[in-house]
Amino acid sequence: MTLWQFAKHNVLRDTETYIAYWLSSVFTVTIFFIFAVNADHPELDQDDSSIQLFMRMASVIVLVFAVMFLSLSIYSFVDRRRRTFGTLRAMGMSRRQLRRMLLAENSLIGASAIVVGMLVGTAFGHLSVLIMARIVRLSNITWKTPLAPIRDTAIGFAVVFVLVTLLLVRGLSRRPILELLSSPGHEAKGVRFSVPLAVVGAVVLLLGYALTFYPRCAGTAPALIDHVLEKTLNYVLIGCFMVGTFLVLSQFVFLAITGIQKHSRRYLRGGNALWVSALLYRLKSGVTSMFISTMLLTAAFCAVTASISLAMSVRADITASIPFAATYYAFGDSDREAGDLALIERELDGNGIDHQQYTLDFILLGEGDDVGLVDTKFVSEEEYGRVTGEHPDLAAGQALDISGASETTGSTVGVDGVGELEVVGAGTRLLDNPRNIDCYVVADQTLQEISQQPRTTSMRAHLFDFDDALHDSGARAFSTTVRNTIGVGMADGESFLFIPRIDEIDADEFSHQIFTYVGVLFSAVFMAASASLIYFRLVSSVRDNLPITRNLHRMGMSLREILRVQRRQLLVLFTVPVLLAVVNTGFAMNYLVMARIASRLLYGRFLIILIPLLALQAGYFAFLSSRFSAKVRIFLKDPQ
Repeated sequence: MTLWQFAKHNVLRDTETYIAYWLSSVFTVTIFFIFAVNADHPELDQDDSSIQLFMRMASVIVLVFAVMFLSLSIYSFVDRRRRTFGTLRAMGMSRRQLRRMLLAENSLIGASAIVVGMLVGTAFGHLSVLIMARIVRLSNITWKTPLAPIRDTAIGFAVVFVLVTLLLVRGLSRRPILELLSSPGHEAKGVRFSVPLAVVGAVVLLLGYALTFYPRCAGTAPALIDHVLEKTLNYVLIGCFMVGTFLVLSQFVFLAITGIQKHSRRYLRGGNALWVSALLYRLKSGVTSMFISTMLLTAAFCAVTASISLAMSVRADITASIPFAATYYAFGDSDREAGDLALIERELDGNGIDHQQYTLDFILLGEGDDVGLVDTKFVSEEEYGRVTGEHPDLAAGQALDISGASETTGSTVGVDGVGELEVVGAGTRLLDNPRNIDCYVVADQTLQEISQQPRTTSMRAHLFDFDDALHDSGARAFSTTVRNTIGVGMADGESFLFIPRIDEIDADEFSHQIFTYVGVLFSAVFMAASASLIYFRLVSSVRDNLPITRNLHRMGMSLREILRVQRRQLLVLFTVPVLLAVVNTGFAMNYLVMARIASRLLYGRFLIILIPLLALQAGYFAFLSSRFSAKVRIFLKDPQ
């Protein structure tokens, strides 16, 4: 038997251990190949959208992740089989032959994973190109033979498999034979149960959860704390989540189980002592893999939830920040205002868009190149009421905030020559961002006094209200024609601005759909890797437990009771990382809401998206439990 035949026999004989690792490798190769296909297609890179660069960056991230995942997986397999390697060394196998055998085994697994991954990627590659073409609004896109992606994928992953294997195997082959033949080490040896560390872990994780609320209460803490958190909050949150999660898994879980053993009356009932005491060891021996699985699932849940939720809310968020479908601003005395408005009216009518037009005359404090962008703006109570139907009945010296701020009552606005204006409430926002900043409604008499002060400028806002969701294509045609005719305004040194909301919606939808596409693929890779690690941990647990299972069966425990004990142990080992990942993701989404990156609708969408994700995890556990139960049945019938 040649060395390659021996390596092939080793892999095929232990397919149960290698199958999840092989499938996740295939999946990673497939995702890399899909990104490479998108990056290689020339028709997707339209109008300097940088899609090709973005897809290449995503491919590099997948490749880097593959290096870490393969390193962890191969190390776990090699470490578990080290007694076998010690036996082979004792029988005369040289260090070089051992390295060559392991390289041959991983080359077989890697080569087959690369080939199958590229075949699957080829089958779905053009579908991914069609999805991307829809995102960039290409009606027709041609098929392109993915020669370059095949080359890049084959070379990239071949190098990864070979280098990772050589680096890990080199250290193994240098170990003395007696060390290899010694009883295999366990992660439990490096884990010490400590009550102080358990408490610290719980406190750190809870602190991370609490800090997700910080953006809403920034400024209430002491100045030094506010300054530090303002600069480092993201890093502090990541650190708290990672450190807290690891300590909870490695310390706090055991504090809880020990408490159950000492104080629960149900511990000694119904065989609970048997599976709980064995569970303690199983948890200790799998701390590292459980932590990595938790972090992978957290990253996967965050990626898919945030990307899909933000993509779903683009139109609502843009509509909230730009209240009117189109706005034309004229600053000072503009000699082109009438002509531009006539063109806008003509294009709206020509595209069959029913609309209403409102005109507001603002007085701005300040003048210069940035006029209208950051200056304080005032509009009369009468004009505000004509647009909104609201009549605040303001007295002289009072102002109504219409900047969109949640709470400004009690603050003041200073105007030279007029005095301090008291803000008595908040009204309906009318202008887009950033022109909505420092925008107020005042009484007609107060506005007249402000207009007589020096260093003021007039601004007319022409607001066009129509349903740009109903007139989707018409709104785009209208925007394109008007922009091509009158230009962009202030950026070209003109004294006007034209803001069509549909342009902002299209730009944000494009970027969010790209991130959703990439985020969903990344989350799939992370979940596949997590599934592989969980599978290896559970199959190792079942195998290690088979001798104990045989002895319990011989002592009179029924097969049904044995399977119940195993199912409970596996359920805890499987559920703990999933539940921690769900909680971590929930507070990560809370941070996005508190930081105003997403609206409160994210909470509901998170729960909706979580349902299929948890259903997928439940189905995976049901499959594993059924498979492992069948393995125990077969073993007890023929324990030899």
